[in-house]
Amino acid sequence: MIKPIQTVITTILEAIFTILSSGLFHTPDDTAYIDVYRYQLRQTYPVNSQEFKRWLKCFAYAKYKIYLTKKEVNLLLEQLETLAQFKPKAEIYQNRVIQYKGTIYINVGDDKGSAIAITKKGWKIVTNPPVRFKTSHFIQPLPLPVKGGKLADLLEITNLNLEQLILVAGWLLGTLNPNPPYPLLIITGEQGSGKSSLARMLKQLIDPGKGVLRSQPKDERSLMVAAMNTWVLCFDNFSKLSQSLSDGLCRLSTGNSYVDRKLYSDGEQTVIEAARPVIITSIVDTVTGRTSPRIEFGGQPLTNGDLLDRSICIHLDPISPDQRRSEKEINLCFEQLKPRILGLLCTAVSQALANRAGVNLEESPRMADFAEWVTAAEPAFGFEAGTFLQAYQTNREQSQRLTGRTSPRIEFGGQPLTIEDSPVAMAIQSLLERESCWQGTATELLKFIKGYATKYEYSASDLPKAANKLSVQLRKINPGLRAVGLEVNFERRGKSGTRVIKIEKIAS
Repeated sequence: MIKPIQTVITTILEAIFTILSSGLFHTPDDTAYIDVYRYQLRQTYPVNSQEFKRWLKCFAYAKYKIYLTKKEVNLLLEQLETLAQFKPKAEIYQNRVIQYKGTIYINVGDDKGSAIAITKKGWKIVTNPPVRFKTSHFIQPLPLPVKGGKLADLLEITNLNLEQLILVAGWLLGTLNPNPPYPLLIITGEQGSGKSSLARMLKQLIDPGKGVLRSQPKDERSLMVAAMNTWVLCFDNFSKLSQSLSDGLCRLSTGNSYVDRKLYSDGEQTVIEAARPVIITSIVDTVTGRTSPRIEFGGQPLTNGDLLDRSICIHLDPISPDQRRSEKEINLCFEQLKPRILGLLCTAVSQALANRAGVNLEESPRMADFAEWVTAAEPAFGFEAGTFLQAYQTNREQSQRLTGRTSPRIEFGGQPLTIEDSPVAMAIQSLLERESCWQGTATELLKFIKGYATKYEYSASDLPKAANKLSVQLRKINPGLRAVGLEVNFERRGKSGTRVIKIEKIAS
């Protein structure tokens, strides 16, 4: 007796489920993944992804000669996703760089399953490494690294000077550390200075993929979704930077958990966790007539102290007509140099692993773990001891100095951008002109600030609405105030613990 067609399909679906269930696992954020094999190479997909859906349809036809309907695919996905939650949790899972048992693995992303395995003793190419890499259509293959590269190779194809080359080398090395923090690389310059070309090359050296240069994310959620599918994020021609996006970039540099409602769910939440290297380019506004470049995004001075403190800022000078080369010529040279430069970076990673424990920085900057990592690798680049740290600290100091402005007022996410623009900061400067110290409550200080703002015609929208909001804003502008020789401290006085604000002059 011939079995009904539906019975046959049900039997096939059960067989497919049984075959695939052994490859299921889930990550710490409870996302379901599955290992499948193609040409004897392990590939790993999120269960609820378009890539796995396509693979599943191809598998069903290749093995059973049936075309799965949308309903049948969704039924299988639902069952597999549920079962994955009861499978072992995989702690190590990434799309480009992973550390496992002391070895750093870099996903080459080719059709052979190759990876670069780096230890304290050196590096080599391996196939089917003992770690899982996410399979994604966003990822494209790296060249296989070779030895013999030198840092000066980058000078042949970029508009960097020697000091900037040291900083970029450190940033590149930082991207190959599986552990954050990752400083943002902010590249500014006029049109024709090679910003986008530099950003594209740096991204392709470490994490080639589709859509190398992305447009600015509209919010933190978009930023985190982008981070799920790529290792190095590269945003070209950044314009207005909201405070929430600035905060998101800060969190992404050190490790961020973003909580959001799951799609098509009623209140259920999902958590996206990521730490990623980020490149940002922006055109510098040259209308102000300043002789030195400012740190800007789309003509707006970047004065968010927290973001600047986590950034390496590179300003490129315009390329003169006699030095300009065609994109075709540059790309051809870059493709020839890529394997050697990647090989140099792999050697530097090996040096960092070998020397990291012996590194003791005399002065630890913000992002100290990053600075230690690069310092440990200095011998691979031919740097004298302390070369990178000196360049890094100088860059951070210059970035803080270059945020002043004399041009008309511009707002940044609804908040004043600079010392000159902030009525709170300007009022505090005025308050301390005649005395070295001021002490009082937030209410008393807010009253003075409102009087100052009225006198100098600042908008009421620039002012804190209440004393507690003033305290929040004071903490945000405190780094900028320190740069001009003022510091705000918060204390409690008396048995009742009255909150007192103390503002005093310090050595600038």
